[in-house]
Amino acid sequence: PRGQVTAALRLMRPQPCPVRLVRLGGEYDGGYLVPDDLEGIVACFSPGVGNHKGFEDDLARRFGIRSHLCDFSSDPDRFATPLIDGMQTFRKQWLDVNGSPDSVSLDDWVRELEPSGDLLLQIDVGYPGEAAERRIGAFARGRLGRGRDSIDQRVARVDVDAGLLVGQG
Repeated sequence: PRGQVTAALRLMRPQPCPVRLVRLGGEYDGGYLVPDDLEGIVACFSPGVGNHKGFEDDLARRFGIRSHLCDFSSDPDRFATPLIDGMQTFRKQWLDVNGSPDSVSLDDWVRELEPSGDLLLQIDVGYPGEAAERRIGAFARGRLGRGRDSIDQRVARVDVDAGLLVGQG
């Protein structure tokens, strides 16, 4: 087995990215690499922010992109940086498809706040485990692409946790 592991590791080599990337967000957790072509994106939906929203702050300041955040486990009073007036909204709910009173579906959330235009979904919900991300992703692929310009799928996580990318691209 050791020889097989060594052989497999030799196959893994960094590959050049075909597009220019920009880094948005925190220096460690919450940092993402995004293609440097965000023109036309009107808003980002970002569930699972915890108390850090550096990615969303960078979107607002550097690109003028609005962000809508939700996380039942957090509160704006505990954020590392305050909400940016007119650019960021927050709701104290989980993002899920189960219809519970303390959650909102991605479909309803998007329809309420950004009914048209190209969107970016940055998802890092992590409760419980990654099961919610898979449920939300499957739901989004089946529902949100219809009648939308696009849900962007060009975000790559920088930290160890792999994010879920959904949409039309």
